Formats: sequence, C-alpha cells, structure tokens
Amino acid sequence: FETYQNNEYDFSPKLAFSWEFIEDVRLFAVLSKGTKGGGVSGPLISPIDTTYDKESAVSKEIGIKSFLFDKTLQLNFAAYHVDYKDLQVQAFNGVQFTTVNAAEATGKGFELDFQWLPDWQALTVAGSVGMSDTAYDSYPCAPGTATQSSDDNPPSCGTEIPRQDLSGREVPFAPKISASLYPTLKFPLNDNWGMLLGLDILYQGEHYLDIDLDEEAFQEATTKYNLRVGVKQMEGGLSLVFNAKNLGGAQARTIFLDSPRNPGNYVALAEHDEPTYTLDLRYTFGAN
Repeated sequence: FETYQNNEYDFSPKLAFSWEFIEDVRLFAVLSKGTKGGGVSGPLISPIDTTYDKESAVSKEIGIKSFLFDKTLQLNFAAYHVDYKDLQVQAFNGVQFTTVNAAEATGKGFELDFQWLPDWQALTVAGSVGMSDTAYDSYPCAPGTATQSSDDNPPSCGTEIPRQDLSGREVPFAPKISASLYPTLKFPLNDNWGMLLGLDILYQGEHYLDIDLDEEAFQEATTKYNLRVGVKQMEGGLSLVFNAKNLGGAQARTIFLDSPRNPGNYVALAEHDEPTYTLDLRYTFGAN
C-alpha cells in the first residue's frame, strides 16, 4: 500500500504566426508547450512503478497551406520538432501494464498531403507522405526483453525486474516513413445513376511493437491495397458499394507482449491478413 498526494501547476503557452504572402498560399509557424499530468498506475498487482510524474513537451512547427493552379491542387506541408521531458510510456513489467516516465525524447520530421482535381473532372487524387525520427535522448532503466536477466541490469536500475538502457534508441509504434495514395473516379452512367471506383494504397514503414524493442517485436514494412466499386443515385437515395480490403494479403501485428509465465515466449495479436470483402447497401430517406 502507498499513500499518494500530488499538486501540479503548469503554464502552457502557444504562439502562432500566419501570413498569406500571395493569394491562396499561407505560411505558418507555431511554438507551443503542453503537459500531461502525472498519477498512479493500475491495477496495482505489483508494487513496481506505481506512480509517474507529469510529462511536458515543447513543439516547434513551420509549414505552408496552399491552393494552386486555380484551386485545383490543395497542397499542405509541415515540418516539426518536439522535445519531450519525462515522456510517459506504457510498460509491461512482467506482471502488469504500468505508466512510467522515460526521461527525455526528441521527435522531428515532416508531413505532406495533397488533393488534386485534374482537368478530367471524374478523377480525384489525394495522398500524403510523412517522415519522422523519434528517439529516446535518455531512458536508462527501460524494461528488459523476455530473454534478459536482471543480473545484467545497469547499476542504477536495481534488480527487481530486467532493465536495459535504451538511450538513443527509437520509440515503439513510430514508423520512420508512412504514405498513402487515394485515386478515385466518379462519373455518370445515365441521368439517374453514377459510378464510383476507388483505390487506397497505404504504406507503413518498419517499427517496433513493444517498448523494450525486442527484435521479436520488429514489424516489417507493409503496403495495403483497398478497392471500392459502387453505384449511386445522382440525387441521393440508393447506393450500393462493393469493398475489398487488403487485396495483397499484407501481414501485420498490432499488439506484441512478453509472456511472463512462459519465459522466452510471446503473445501477439495479428490483423486479418487475407482479403476481406463487404457489400454496403444504403438508402437515404428524403433525398431530392
């Protein structure tokens, strides 16, 4: 049993600048500070890492928002840099999930997204690309992997559970590259009906699925393809859309955990890796 009492005070300012230096092209810059409060982890099955401190972050962002070529192309770009202090992360200590502070981390990267309306009015193309690099500046007592022993812990981390120094390593669930492309065709079949053809291409770069960065928790990069084909009444009302998801059968896991009752083993939750087909029928009442 522990007694916990804490009072927190925070000042989180934000300064934003925006300048439309030519028509439909706007530059912006944002400097802000944010905080997440501390607290108590639970359920408290084990008296390890029962409390955690508040997290703070200072974010710097610059970018551009624009409508180009007679507003047929919307193009946005942003670059960012975030400094985290006492970053809060979810850790599995072999008994339970707890929230702990991972000292310091830095995140930086850029994001670009667009929507293009070409001369062929039936076609719309949208997409995005992002690159990020987020790493621990300092995390000397991170949870150890399933195959590590507490005998190998860094000197300042005790011997209650396996620990390791992840300073300088990347954070989990943070692909360095992600991208998407959404070409869509919409055209009339006759005076009453129109047709829809859409393709989604979704790319997610390699990343880790567990805070301990165990090599078994490494997720390879994936590319997923989704297809939509449908018909719709021009003035609303009835629509029928056929959807096909993950046509390439990309294999991905969403959760990956150590199995403390079976040392050296793991528990993983995988996404459905075979194509999935659905048929959506919708009717909008009161459509004109």
